[in-house]
This record gives sequence, C-alpha cells and structure tokens, in this order.
Amino acid sequence: MKSILKRIGILAMAFAGALSCIDEKGDTLAPDTFRIDKDAYSVIALDQNAQVAFIPVVTNIPEDQWVFESNAEWCRVGRSLNAEKGIMVAVTDNTDKEQLRRAQVSVSAGKNEYILSVVQTGYGPAIIVKDASIGPEGGLLAVDIISNVQLDESLLQKPSFNSEDGENWIRFHDMAVTKGFATTRLAFQIDVNELPDKREATVTLKASDAADSEADTKLVITQNSISITSTEVFSSERVRALQVRDNQVAESMYSNGLNALIDGNYETFYHSLTQGDNGGTVFPLTWEFEFNGDMRIDYLSIRHRMSASGYHYRGQIGEFNVYYKVNPTDEYTFVQKYDFGGRGGYQTANFATPLENASWVKIEILTGDFNSDNYEDGKYICCAEVEFYNSNRAEVNEWIGNIFTDLSCSEIKEGVTKKQIIQMNAVAPYLATNVAMPLFNGTYSEHEKDFRIHSYEPYSDSRVNRKLVMQYYTSMNNPTGVEVHSGQDIIVCVDKIPAGQKVSIAVYGEESEYGPNYGGAGETEYVDQITDLTAGINNVRITADGILYVMNTTPEDNETPLKNFQDVKVHILPGCGTVQGYFDPARHTDDRYKELLNRCTYKYFMVKGQKCMFLFHTNQLRSDYPNSIRGGIGAWDDLVAWELELMGLDKVEWFNNHMMAVTSTNPDVYMNASNRRVQFNANTISWICSAESLLNAGEDDGWVCNIWGPAHEMGHVNQMAINWRSTTESSNNLFSNYANYKLAGDKFYKSIRSRGERLEKVAKGYADKRPWAILGDGNYQGEDPAVHMRMNWQLWNYYHLCGYKPDFFPALFNYFRNGHQLPNQSALSYYGRAENAGLCQLEYYEACCAVAGQDLTEFFDVWGFFRTIDQTYSQYGETRYTVTDAMINASKARVRDMNLPKAAPIQYLEDRTTHGGVLYSEMGLYTQYRDKVKITKSPSATVSGSKVTLKDCDEAVAVEIRRGGESTGELLYFSNTFSFTSPVAISGNSLWAVQYDGKRVKVSVQ
Repeated sequence: MKSILKRIGILAMAFAGALSCIDEKGDTLAPDTFRIDKDAYSVIALDQNAQVAFIPVVTNIPEDQWVFESNAEWCRVGRSLNAEKGIMVAVTDNTDKEQLRRAQVSVSAGKNEYILSVVQTGYGPAIIVKDASIGPEGGLLAVDIISNVQLDESLLQKPSFNSEDGENWIRFHDMAVTKGFATTRLAFQIDVNELPDKREATVTLKASDAADSEADTKLVITQNSISITSTEVFSSERVRALQVRDNQVAESMYSNGLNALIDGNYETFYHSLTQGDNGGTVFPLTWEFEFNGDMRIDYLSIRHRMSASGYHYRGQIGEFNVYYKVNPTDEYTFVQKYDFGGRGGYQTANFATPLENASWVKIEILTGDFNSDNYEDGKYICCAEVEFYNSNRAEVNEWIGNIFTDLSCSEIKEGVTKKQIIQMNAVAPYLATNVAMPLFNGTYSEHEKDFRIHSYEPYSDSRVNRKLVMQYYTSMNNPTGVEVHSGQDIIVCVDKIPAGQKVSIAVYGEESEYGPNYGGAGETEYVDQITDLTAGINNVRITADGILYVMNTTPEDNETPLKNFQDVKVHILPGCGTVQGYFDPARHTDDRYKELLNRCTYKYFMVKGQKCMFLFHTNQLRSDYPNSIRGGIGAWDDLVAWELELMGLDKVEWFNNHMMAVTSTNPDVYMNASNRRVQFNANTISWICSAESLLNAGEDDGWVCNIWGPAHEMGHVNQMAINWRSTTESSNNLFSNYANYKLAGDKFYKSIRSRGERLEKVAKGYADKRPWAILGDGNYQGEDPAVHMRMNWQLWNYYHLCGYKPDFFPALFNYFRNGHQLPNQSALSYYGRAENAGLCQLEYYEACCAVAGQDLTEFFDVWGFFRTIDQTYSQYGETRYTVTDAMINASKARVRDMNLPKAAPIQYLEDRTTHGGVLYSEMGLYTQYRDKVKITKSPSATVSGSKVTLKDCDEAVAVEIRRGGESTGELLYFSNTFSFTSPVAISGNSLWAVQYDGKRVKVSVQ
C-alpha cells in the first residue's frame, strides 16, 4: 500500500490528437461533438502554488467557437496554447496560507456546456472529499480525495454504520495516487443492498499528525435500494383445476369448449348457449371446478372474452354465488355472493375466509349479458379463463395494519420505525420499498402523490338519467391522471368501502383515431376495461391502453341524497402506470395548470370542473389555452348548471354526474351530441372555451353568443322529456336561448338577442294550414328549427321572464319525470321502437296546459298542433307521423275536462323588435305582457289590395284577421307589424287588435 504524499504537486496529462475528427476509440465523431471526461475532471484539485492544469477535449468544433467563463479572478480558463490541444485552467498563488479556495469555470462549444469546479489548497493542512454513492448492486467504489496531509490509514478500516441498516456491508479495499491532479483514490468494497431503503456509512478521514487535526473530516457513503419493478404485493400461486363441468351440457357453436375456462389460454373462450343452441342460456348457469384438495384458495379471477380493441360488450357476468366442498361426497358450503355488474374485462373475487383443501368449487351465475336486449340471440356468458390462486394475503394484510394508518397504504402510522419497515420487506418487498419507505422518509414525489393518492367522491350511476328522462351523463367523473398500458399489472389500494357503494377502476383509451369519442346509445357505457375493487390490496391486470378512472358509484335506483354517501380513498401505488395528471380548479392554481399541461405526454388532457369536464387534445390546449383554463371550465360549469336549473334538477340531491365535452380532429365533425358526451372539432375550442369568447358574437348571424353551440349540443342530452320527432333540433334550443340570456345578462335585451325566425313565418304557415311537423321550410332533419324553437321560447318569456309562472319549465320537466312521459320515453332507444310522434305532440299540449294551469289551446292552434298529418317523417331515422281529427278532438276534450282558465295570447309574444336591419316586431313585445299594457287608443287600418297599414295599434300585441265580423270568428291570419301583406282577403272578414290578456278591440278599416 502506497503512502499518501505530504505535498502533492500538479501532474500534467497529454492528450494527443484531441482536436481530430476521430475519437479515442478510432470512431468518426458525430457532428457538433465537444466532450470532456466529467468523471475525471468535474473537480480540478490543485495545491497552493501558481500553476496551469490541462484538460483534454474530444471535439470537431473549431477552437475559435469555444466560449469560456470563470467566476473568480484568481482562476482563469481558456484554450491551451501548446501542441496538446485542450483547455487550460490557470491559478495564482494562494496567499491565504490557512484556507482553501474554490472557483467555478464553464466551457461551451456548439450546444455543449460543461461546468467544472476548481479547488486550490492553502499552506494549511487540508483534506477535501465529496460524499459518494453507489447503486444497490454494490461492488467496488472509488472515492477521490484532495489532501496535502498524510491520512491515518487505520481509521479507513473502521466505518460507522446505522444499526437499522446492518453492519460490515462496506470494507476498505485499496488506496492509490491518481493520474490526475492533487488527488488520491480510495477504494471500498460494497455489498448488495437488499433493504427497502438506501443506507449510509461514515468513514473518518483523519490526519496522522495531530498537528494537522484541523483538516480532519468525514466521508459519507450512500447506497441506494433495489428498485422493485414487480407489482406482486402478494406471493401468489395459481391453483390448477383438474376439470370443469357445467349444468347446461350443450355447447354453443361459437365456443372453444368448456375446457377453455381452465386451459391457460386467453385467446380461447367459453361461450354458453344462444337461442339458436337448444333454446339458449338459462340462469342460473353453474360451473364446477375440481381440484386435488391439498391447497388453500384465497381468490379467483375471471377474464371475460376480449375483442381486438380490448373490451367486449356481450357475455359479461353480473351476480354470482360461490360454493365449495372439501370432500367430493359433501354438500356444497356457501361462501359469498359477488356482483361484477356486467363490467367484463378482468375481475377478481377475494374470499373473506380462504377455502382450505377445497376439492370442488362451484360458481353459480345468476345474471349477466346486460347489453343483450337489442339482439336476437338472447343472453349468454362468454369468458376466456377462470383462475384460482392462493397467496400470503393474510400475512401482508397484518403488516399493512401495523405500518399504515388505513388500507389505502397512503400514510405511515405515528411511531412506526424504519426497523419495522425493514422487517416488512421480507414479506412484502414492493410495499416496503416503493411505498412505506418513501412515505417514511418524505421522498414520495408530491407531484405523483397529487394524483396517485386521492379521496374520490361518490357519483350517481349514469343510468339514473333514464329516470330523470334525459340521456346519460358521463361515468368518468373521477379521473386519476394515471396512464396505463395493456399487459401491465398494477396495484390499487382502497380504504374501507361503505355499504351501498361500489368502487371500481376503469380504463378509457383513445376510442378512435380522431379523439376520445365516448358515448353510444346502449345501457352500458363503452369502456375499455372496468374492474371492481375491494377494500385493501387489489391486483389489476390491465387489458387496454388509456387513463385510469375511479368509479365510486351509488346504486342505480338510489334516491338518497349523495351527502349521505362517503368519499373513498384510493392509492395507485408508485411504479404502477405513468402520472399524466389533470387540472382541477378546486385543487390547482393556474401555475399548476401550466405545469401539468407542459408535463403531459398523453394525447388528451382532462380538465375537471364542478359540473362539466373537458377531455381535449393536449396540443390544442397548449396552443389555445397555454396559461389558464379556469375561466373556461367555470363558464361551462355555469352552462350545465343553467340547463339543470331549467329542467328543475338543480335541487336534486341524488344526481351529480358531469357533462363531458370532448374534441375530435375528424374534419367531418363540427359539433354533435350523444349519450355521455358532447363533441366539438378541436379547431373550435379557441372560441368556445373561455368566458370571454363564449360571450362574443357567433359566426353565423353576428349577434348570438358563441355559447349557443355548446348549449345546443348539451340541450340534445337534456331535451328528452320535451322531445319527439319534429322537435329534436329545436326543443334543445330552449336551452341555447336560455344560456344566451343567462350569460349575456343585461346585454341580452340590448346588443344580444334570442334566436329564431320571425313570427311572420308562423303566421304564414297558419294561413296555409300547415301542421306543426312541417311548419316552415323543414330544412334540417325534417323540421325548420329556426321556426320551431320560438314556440318554447314564447312560453319561457311569458311564464318566466314576465313572471306569470317562474317555475313553468322545471315543473313541466318534473311532470314528465313523474309518470307522464311522452310515449317515446319508456323505450331503450332515444325515440323508442313504438314511438307515436303525433300522440307525443298532443300530449305535450296537454302537459303544458296541466302545468301552466291554463288552457293553451289557442296557443298550440297557432303552432299547427291541430292540423292533421299522415306521412313518413325523417329525423334521425324514419317514423310515421300521424295526427287525425279523432286524436285532436280527444286531446282537446281532455283539456276541456281540466276546467282551466283561458291563457293569454302568448302565441304573439316577441322579445325582439329590430336587429341588424331585420324587423321582428312592432307589437307584442314581452314588456307589454309584463306591464299589462291595455289598449286605450282607437286602432284603425288602411287597406289597399292585400296591403294593410295599421294606426294606433302600438298597445296591441298583434292584429288578427278573423272570418266574418265577430272576434270569435275563425282565425285566418295575424301580424305583429304595423304594415303587412295579407295572404287572405280582408273583404268579408274583420281585423281585431289583441290586448295582452286576450281582449279583442275591433280595428276600423278606412
């Protein structure tokens, strides 16, 4: 062993050919190469004398493009001037003889930059060392020290250890003077670290001469822990079934046979009988599995059939019972009832009490295949594999109880020691290394913790929307922000699950090449994978690519306030999936939004509001909303709230699902709606996703807010109670006009107006005796939405804005929710297989009368409800639209039997006068109804051919042309302007000015 020199001078190193285009291995350099050996030269140690140090460079960048900088006057840096081209570091004498000094120099060329430290000793004794670290695999560790004194070598043999980390895992090996500067290299032999945490040892570096003791120092050597990549919390072993039998022996033509359930092959599958196979599957369907009877079974897993895209929407298991017996001749013992809820995918059922020495296990399937109603092959069950396992779950659970505060494994109990976690490592290394130690040490990333550990609030089952007579809202209410891929095994820890709540984890992926287009008309939401969770540890095998969502769902038939249900804490353990994050304005700042958006590498980014969620293309958000989306999601939250308010659902305490908005890059998509989502072309979000842009004028007519489109699409999801064919593109515009009104506030009756055709078009249709369904031009999906939308808006203006019944529409929606559904609302499809559009039309009339408490016959007469029609009608599919005289007479009779007072002439109400050069009305403004303006003048008219000019009619809401000379004569035509062309003859008929309350005053004709 060599002695350490008392004084060490600088040693120069030559490096021939440093500037050639060939590196030291003889390989051709890549363009823009500039390389320094950082391991050798990151610290340049020099003694107290003035001197020059040379650092070799491998480069093909010309020297005149090198840039140098030093932060100390006594230390200069530049290119070398001798034949051995490289970098020169020059220092002056250190006149402070007692103290060492430090400088930092930077060297850059092209896109390459190096920061080097320079240390120069004084004349006083010095031992300089940097703490060292090594990986968990151990091996030989070299440590360089800077010293101008001789070390006491005996102390190098005696490191001090933390007793919790074990002892003698580090041993001194060797010591030598290096070929570099004033340094000596110490070598230590390190053992493999099998502990769940890093460990440290301290080596004392002491001068052998007591006179130099002020130089004494310590070297701390840290060894990292082994990274546990396997996500097996429990050591599990599959218990193989010897055979399987069922109670319905005939096999479907689609099946690979009953043995496919236990053949270990996920590509083969069992398929029970269809209706074409001897009558189909009859529940309960039973499977019985035989075993050797010498092993314990702790849980079973069922993998349903998977399609090429992952999810298969048929044949999933619902409720089932499990039984077992030890002796083949015994009767079966009931174990437990489970419910997979028809979710398909890969599901696990844990046994509260393990099945010891089971010789037979029976699965009795009670329900399943919940999407079969639209198919003719009946219900069936289709599964790829049924697997049984034993594990050390009980022992692991005991440790979880000892170490963590709850079953989510998200917080360490007070008083837990590192020694306990090390002991746990022998039983559950993944939990000890990846979870307990980071939590104990405070090294669990706060960014990761923000999304991996969360308490998820309860949400109503999306299927309750059918009871609310509306399309489904999303089930994706609880995003995790964690991305997963097919083939991964992840661990999800769940704290206690309260009774009556079901918690599951779902994977939603891209869905289509254009965007996350989740929707569909089926009872079951299209989801790539969904797996039920139980309290404690859940091993989930991922079968699809996408983002994880937690479902904390109340029962489908629940009407208990959601405040009575509890949040459930869920922990997706470190190393399981990749945190992509999402933005929640209730939890995150705008700065955090920018950080999360910039971090995200997933194609889509989630923004979760209180009532609405955005799932938009990440790049589009970076382009259009790089700094904040808070105002936008807040405005959309308001929009959803307004539509719920209009439906009377703002006070419903058992419904809280979000409205989901998604983007698409499909050039054929502009805006549309379906179950569970509204969809927008990605190029539109720049002008529909901020509060400011939503209030701006739209592109189509220059005076409607941009909020119209989003409100219209959401209206499609919400309109079911007041919708039938002929209203699908207009009844939803009640929501659009209402949102326009709510957002614009005071501007609504100034610069902003409601939307829709002039009343003149309705008057013409009335004169032409056109029925409701084909009133106007019928120019979009069979109807004229611009005409039709005015009908409901007139009712809103009169009853809400004028204050005659401010809860009219909430009460009307509630009427339809409570036993008075239109005929289309009881069937599964949007319109229903047995829809009678004409009957829907007349029942809507009757419902409005009942809710208003007024006879609205005259109102609906003007809107063509009592004109007969019998024709094929096409609106998102065809139906026969029939309204007969008998149907009309029966409907009117039912209203007469209600004995209601006659309603005001609401059919003439307008909330617009002129805009953009268009005259909408000169009579019938809503203020006349609100202020109860009476006719005090003597109305008159001048008639020239078919041209009618009115005088002193400004107090009227309209002027009618009626047959004969009485106010009760048949209505032929009407107008709300002072000058109009009559399509009917004036001669032999009479003109009547109509007061706000329906009183008629005769118009004298000059």
